[in-house]
Amino acid sequence: MTDNDITLAAEQDWYFTFGSGQEHDGKYVVIHGTYDSARDEMLEHFGNRWSFQYPSADSAGVAEFSMVELPRAEWPVTLTPEQLTANLLLAVENVIAAGHLDWDSGLDVDGIQSRAHAALVEAYQAVTR
Repeated sequence: MTDNDITLAAEQDWYFTFGSGQEHDGKYVVIHGTYDSARDEMLEHFGNRWSFQYPSADSAGVAEFSMVELPRAEWPVTLTPEQLTANLLLAVENVIAAGHLDWDSGLDVDGIQSRAHAALVEAYQAVTR
């Protein structure tokens, strides 16, 4: 199959690469599915921490750049919405404990206004009640 033969609705192997300096730099993953279903699975596991989606190993540059496939066992675990919420709240607590946010003024310690201040305060208060 050449890149010109691609049908986005057809199921096939899709190749995803990581950018220079990213955690999995020099590696790629393969996900079988349609263009959209493969992309959705990639987003579930890696969020926005990847670079490009390709229809073939050749177009991804696997051989050209001596990339190594990242084994599925090393992929990040997909979290449920409840786990994501718990992780977010823990992160908020850690940010507060580290003194990186000044809740009284709505500014961080460097004086930059936090756009998410109200949401973070609400989330923090929900956890600490």
